[in-house]
Amino acid sequence: MDFKVIHLFFITLIFSACSEPDESPPVLTLVGQQNVRSPLNVEWNDPGIKASDDFDGDISSKVFVESDVNIDKTGFYTVLYSVTDQAGNMASPLSRSVEIYNSAENHTGNYEARDVILFPVQDTMVFDAEIAVDSLMNHRLLIRYFTSGIPVAIYGDAVDTGFVVPFQIVEIEDMTYSLQGSGTINDTLVRVSYTKNMEGVVWLAELRLIKQEE
Repeated sequence: MDFKVIHLFFITLIFSACSEPDESPPVLTLVGQQNVRSPLNVEWNDPGIKASDDFDGDISSKVFVESDVNIDKTGFYTVLYSVTDQAGNMASPLSRSVEIYNSAENHTGNYEARDVILFPVQDTMVFDAEIAVDSLMNHRLLIRYFTSGIPVAIYGDAVDTGFVVPFQIVEIEDMTYSLQGSGTINDTLVRVSYTKNMEGVVWLAELRLIKQEE
């Protein structure tokens, strides 16, 4: 046998004997917070994750990301991260919690409602109302018992200190009417001047909602 072949054989044998098998799993490290919040209908960008391995070095590009985040519906979602090195060792998976929220959530709660009718008659009615957020459209609020204590949810959009009630058709039992208005909103008070068209009669009114302490 050729001396060079024998020499190469022994070098390979020695190198193989000295090499340690890769049994060390990679390590995942989250970039940013583990629990994050993001507004409804707004693109959410994952801060990312880093993956390092004793043998393979930086393998962040090989991280597998599984996410159920739906930016168009409020709720809590989970992003899962996993990675495997070249030797088949799998890192302990990590997760991130993402809450998609309505930016107008601070207005939710119970309110005392004062519905002041200005035309065609003059009258004032006081009743309980409640405000909730819409789960699909950011800044949209749902006001239950909006007018005269009728138990239907009227929707409106709160942006900064403005509040707009878009034109909408309200149906309850055997009654149908249209409604629209605008006003102002803050942390404790909602004021809306609105018109209601019912059976050809246009009603003018102002609704004042005063937030109640919990």
